[in-house]
Amino acid sequence: MAKTINSSVTGPVTLAFPTDNPLTITSTGTVTSTGAGNDGVDGSGGAWTVGNSGTVSSGSADGFNLSGGATLTNNLGGVISSAGTVGGGLFVGAALYIRGGKGNVTNNGSISGGGYGAALAGGGSVTNSSSITGGEDAVRISGGAGTISNTGTITGSVDDAIGLFSGGSVTNASGATISSTGTAGAAVYATGGITNATNSGSVTASNHGFLIEAGGTVTNNAGASITVGNTGVFFKVQPGTVINSGNISGTGTSGTGVYLMNSGNISNTSTGTITGAVFGAFIEDVGGTSSNTLSNSGKISGASADGVVMGMGGLVTNNAGGEITGGSTGVYVKYRAAGTVTNSGSIAGTAATSTGVDLAGGGTLTNNVGGSITGNTIGVFSGSTAATGSSVAAISNAGNILGVSADGVDLTKGGSVTNLAGGTITGGSNGVYVNTGSSGTVTNNGGTITATSTSGAGVDLGGGGTVTNNSGLITGGNFGVFTTGAQGTVTNSASISGAHGVDLVQGGSITNNATGVITGQIAGVASSTSASSTVLNTGHITATAGSGADIEGGGSVTNASGGNITGSTFGVFMTGGASTVTNAGTISGTTDAVNFAGTAANRLIVDPGAVFLGNVVAAGSTNTLELASGNTTGSIGSIGTAFASFQTVVVDAGASWILTGANTTTSVLDAGSLDLAGTLNNAATIAFQGSGSQLLIDNASTFGSNVGTPSYTGPQLEDFVSGDKIDLKNISSAGATLSYNATTGLLQITNGASQAATLEFQNSSLGTGTFEAASDGSGGTLITLGASPPPPPPPPPAASTDVQWQNSANGLLAVWSMNGPQLAATNYVTFEGSQAAPGPVWSVAGLADFNGDGTNDFLWRNQNGSIVDWTMNGSQIAALQTVSFNGSPVSPGSNWSVAGLGDFNGDGKDDILWRNTNGTLVDWTMNGSQVAALQQVTSNGSPADPGSNWSIAGIGDFNGDGKADVLWRNINGTLVDWTMNGSQIASIQTVTLGGSAATPDSSWSVAAIGDFNGDGKADVLWRNTSGTLVDWTMNGSQITSAQQVTLGGNPVSLSSAWQIAQIGDFDKNGTSDILLRNTTSGTLEEWSMNGSQIASASQVTFQGSPAAPALTWNTLSKPTDFV
Repeated sequence: MAKTINSSVTGPVTLAFPTDNPLTITSTGTVTSTGAGNDGVDGSGGAWTVGNSGTVSSGSADGFNLSGGATLTNNLGGVISSAGTVGGGLFVGAALYIRGGKGNVTNNGSISGGGYGAALAGGGSVTNSSSITGGEDAVRISGGAGTISNTGTITGSVDDAIGLFSGGSVTNASGATISSTGTAGAAVYATGGITNATNSGSVTASNHGFLIEAGGTVTNNAGASITVGNTGVFFKVQPGTVINSGNISGTGTSGTGVYLMNSGNISNTSTGTITGAVFGAFIEDVGGTSSNTLSNSGKISGASADGVVMGMGGLVTNNAGGEITGGSTGVYVKYRAAGTVTNSGSIAGTAATSTGVDLAGGGTLTNNVGGSITGNTIGVFSGSTAATGSSVAAISNAGNILGVSADGVDLTKGGSVTNLAGGTITGGSNGVYVNTGSSGTVTNNGGTITATSTSGAGVDLGGGGTVTNNSGLITGGNFGVFTTGAQGTVTNSASISGAHGVDLVQGGSITNNATGVITGQIAGVASSTSASSTVLNTGHITATAGSGADIEGGGSVTNASGGNITGSTFGVFMTGGASTVTNAGTISGTTDAVNFAGTAANRLIVDPGAVFLGNVVAAGSTNTLELASGNTTGSIGSIGTAFASFQTVVVDAGASWILTGANTTTSVLDAGSLDLAGTLNNAATIAFQGSGSQLLIDNASTFGSNVGTPSYTGPQLEDFVSGDKIDLKNISSAGATLSYNATTGLLQITNGASQAATLEFQNSSLGTGTFEAASDGSGGTLITLGASPPPPPPPPPAASTDVQWQNSANGLLAVWSMNGPQLAATNYVTFEGSQAAPGPVWSVAGLADFNGDGTNDFLWRNQNGSIVDWTMNGSQIAALQTVSFNGSPVSPGSNWSVAGLGDFNGDGKDDILWRNTNGTLVDWTMNGSQVAALQQVTSNGSPADPGSNWSIAGIGDFNGDGKADVLWRNINGTLVDWTMNGSQIASIQTVTLGGSAATPDSSWSVAAIGDFNGDGKADVLWRNTSGTLVDWTMNGSQITSAQQVTLGGNPVSLSSAWQIAQIGDFDKNGTSDILLRNTTSGTLEEWSMNGSQIASASQVTFQGSPAAPALTWNTLSKPTDFV
């Protein structure tokens, strides 16, 4: 079935389905409808197939009106037209209208309509190789997605050239044109679905080129153009993507190249150009996703406003070769969110007042090598006052940033700037500026930061912060670095320069390293009166018309070795508060090297080798000149003139100084070595600070007036004690005699050559002892204060208990023989008539009776592992023998330690219990210095290993069987008693009280083991951190009683200063007593015990006087080894 029209007919032609399907109109066929409301061809009832090579026209309705869908081909020469009006609807003025189904139109001829060219109400496709025009829309597709393929011309004269109301796709081929000449519409308008458009031809419009509301993609290929009056590509409601390799331009007064109203992505390739009279590319984001991106390798420009605008943050990447320009701003990221800008090309603001990049909401900017960012006002700006977030920015630059009239980088809300090698940041006012109230961090790693105006600052931190110049240059006309609003921290290893090199208005710190150079005209470094500052210099600080360092709020300046501080007036000027200047390098100034103008307590610290070119002047009456220690001897002189107004001179411990010339001061505090080669005013005092200080006097005749006479006046010597030395370098010690007048404090020194010297000492601070004179080994006389060694803590009666002591200062040993609280005898320990003093490589491993003679012997251990036994006879060493086993010396490694001493086998001789770090226990059965047996400790035939959680709390015979037992304690408090039989554990039992396990908490510790009630069984003395003492009366592993220790019925509590020194039967009544020592005063007290009761508590005396050895003496016994 088919229908063919090959002649002229008058329409409307009404088709019957399927009889008239398909319809063919030949080149000779003509359908003309002239009546009101008459279509050229009407068809309904099914999907139509129409081929037209003729002419179909309607005067007031549709050329074709096909219901049910259709496939229509308008062949070459074919003409379809409607003369209907604009705004009349789809039934009035459509060249062809396909409804009720999908439509597919192929046009190789001409389609034109007063209202619409081709209208498809059920979706479909239009393929055009010729011409389609419409008054309202040239092509309109609704009711389903539309596909447009154009190689010809599609023109809308009033509204849109193409309208897609359910989305779809548009392809405009090379040489093809889509045009909207009306002022209301767009060349392509799409809504209702995602739309993807590809343009390789020309798209023009008086208003918008592409207006897409439901999202999609517009690809504008190389050689293609989109030229419009308003917006080239406009994504209105949903996000969109624009890929441009051609030209997109909005040329009207409000023109924009690309506008993404609600986020999206723009990619402009190397051949692409996006321009707008106002904005180049604008990505807004009403939804706040901040995921927008713009990548540019071509050119983007906004003539009057911004090249690129990011409304809600996002990422802008300007690649190498890319250019972004804007009249106001090259790239503007609005204040609502932070943005990220990466530039390897060129970004510029071109107007007289303009910014290169404006991160109003803060964010990150990376300007890579080759990248250029320029603004005629500001190069890079961050932190609008309208920003809702922190607006902090991080700037990294390896290219060029320029702000012609104002700032290279301006961070209103603070942030960081890192200028990399080769990077330049230049501003008229400031290279880098951080606004007041915000902190900034600037790091220069080999670039240049410059301010070009005479009032400018290389770096200006209005809210304080940190500047680190690792390499490169920071320079400004007025300031190299300027910080205000809060403290600043500046570290320089390169070059900083300005009228003021560095100026910290609110104080802070400046560190100028060895390679650092800070140069200024008015000041090298400066700080105001607002706050103190610290300067540490190892490099060079210079001022050509002022002070090298001008610190006016107090603080400190340290010029280290190799450092140089130079000023045309003052090297260092300090005022405004207590100040300290330390010099180990060179400080020079034409007026003064150092000037302390403030009257607070100032201090000058001079290292050996320090150089001052110019005087050092202080004000006020509380100034100190400190002479520091070093590897060499320092030399200084003319104190009082070249070093003016220093009332106190301090010589540090370990320091060695020579004092030359005439010197005047109030006091000298000498903790080192001071060589007076010049003179010192008589009114001065010299105080020796700590034992071992030394004063050298080159010429005794000028050390004071009336030398050698009772009317002598000269510097008074204070705090001279044993260990201090005075070297009279020109007074021979041959025939030297000393005469000391304790009333006047004058020590007169004369010798066989009739030389005389006088020294005046302050009696109230003079140490005890007798003045002594000896040769100094160089022709002079050494004056010291001899001190007798403290009496030894000095063979005891056989029946008494001994206390063994060692002096930690010299290794000497002593033995006390006790008779209750009275010291019956005290003697140094001797061997073959000489005092015994083992060297520091030896330590006492324990005291015990290894040969069974009733006297404790000394067990020594060397750091190399060797062990030696001293068999004692009172205080005399009867035999000194290396401990051996089977005739060979024994030498346990460092992983072995003595865990306890006791008679574990009951043979009347104490044995040694060793413990390895791996837990192994070994018992040495001793016979004097010989190990009779060496056996691993076992339980039921297996080696015993308690584990690392267990430690030995004490050794004692708790069951009274004549053999020492071992008391173990776990970190959880549990206590266990090992009943011993030599190296075998006869039983292992938990310690109990009233049938329950006894577990003292960690505040309790075992203080001593002893038989305090005389029942032949060892008891346990506990001590609490509070000082409380408790006695456990033991019967094997059972506690028969636990009672607080009392005196006169009242509980006793020891302060932390009192420690148990030894346990022993000092009064020979058969019960163990306690020897206590006060670790602060040295006082000793003896408690005679009766169980938990202190029968008597008495101070230990010797010959009626309290016995209190110096604190360098310590007892050697272990209170928890009851031997």
